[in-house]
Amino acid sequence: FFDDARDGKYGNCEPVSSLGVLSVHCPSGIYEEKIWSNALEHYKTWSLHKTPNTIIEWDLSITSKKVVDPNERLSGEVTFVNREKRFGFI
Repeated sequence: FFDDARDGKYGNCEPVSSLGVLSVHCPSGIYEEKIWSNALEHYKTWSLHKTPNTIIEWDLSITSKKVVDPNERLSGEVTFVNREKRFGFI
C-alpha cells in the first residue's frame, strides 16, 4: 500500500499497516524508481513474517510500531471534568 499521508486526519499508512498490510509512506508520490524497487525488496523479507504495523518510510528506513495488547490496562489522571456537557480530559 502506497500513500502520501502517513498519519493524522488524512493519513492512511498507519491504519492500513495496523491491518497487517505493508505500507509505504511516499509524501511526494512515487517519483523515483528506487521507492518502488525498495518496497518490493522489503516486501520479500516482510512477507515471510508479515509483521503488522510495518511502514517503509520515505527515506527508505523501516518503522514497526509495537502491537498494543487490547487487554493491557492503561492508567491516567483526570485533569478536567465538565459534568454539564458530560465530558472530561485524562
